[in-house]
Amino acid sequence: MTDVVVALEALRSDAAIWDHAADGLNPPKGAIDPLGLTPADVMSYAASHGFDRLYNQTSATMQDMINQAESNFRNLAGALRKAADLYERDEEQNQHHITRAGGH
Repeated sequence: MTDVVVALEALRSDAAIWDHAADGLNPPKGAIDPLGLTPADVMSYAASHGFDRLYNQTSATMQDMINQAESNFRNLAGALRKAADLYERDEEQNQHHITRAGGH
């Protein structure tokens, strides 16, 4: 196996790891969605002091952070795959030029 092939496999393997990490965020995303509170869900004292709003804001912030992480992980995986594809294409073109220059 050439160094280039090994490097391409490593890039694509790393991309798969980042995709897997993004997929791993689905359970926490699904767990946060049903956790909203209404004033009826908390004691009147807590509701009058905005506990339900604060709780829901915190939940939304956590959901946002998880969504951003998933997006970043997917973008990183895509960038790694794109780099591997470009690297592979360039290597194939270089091999073609070398072969032509050698008269083969």
